Amino acid sequence: MKHNNSWISLIVLFLVMLLVMAGCRPEPSTTPSFPLTSTPATTNNTSQVPPSNSPVPPSNSPPPPSTTTTVLTFEQAAVNGAAVFAAFCAGCHGAEGQGGIGPALIGTDVELDDYGTADVLLGFISSEMPQNAPGSLQTQQYLEVTAYLLVKNNIVWPGNPFDPAKFNGIRLPD
Repeated sequence: MKHNNSWISLIVLFLVMLLVMAGCRPEPSTTPSFPLTSTPATTNNTSQVPPSNSPVPPSNSPPPPSTTTTVLTFEQAAVNGAAVFAAFCAGCHGAEGQGGIGPALIGTDVELDDYGTADVLLGFISSEMPQNAPGSLQTQQYLEVTAYLLVKNNIVWPGNPFDPAKFNGIRLPD
């Protein structure tokens, strides 16, 4: 019996040691052990490594950051403006801007020339509209609905960059 107890004790001790060792192992490293920056390869074969003045980066280098920026066009602003128009303007000015309770804003019967330039039109719209809650929309919404009117009335080319800072240079036709 004494012989059996020592084997059991030895097995229990062995299992406890395994559990302790399993709990004490270090966590796997999340930091790579290799350098993250590229260093030029040193070789005599120059066909493998581009010269330092080459516009082609070595294959182990990240690509250069993009220098292109997306420019919003009048057409893109007008798409958003159409939704604003439908929600806040169509009730008075008609679903297509043809007029209703309020005057026509789109089409041949439009008299936007009274405002002279797009920035004066924007100023009027943003301070006086919608008639039941003047000035209640966000600035971007007023800009977009103005872009919508300019595009729908063929005052601006839809592909032009949308730049409200240049609204003063957009003349409204007679």
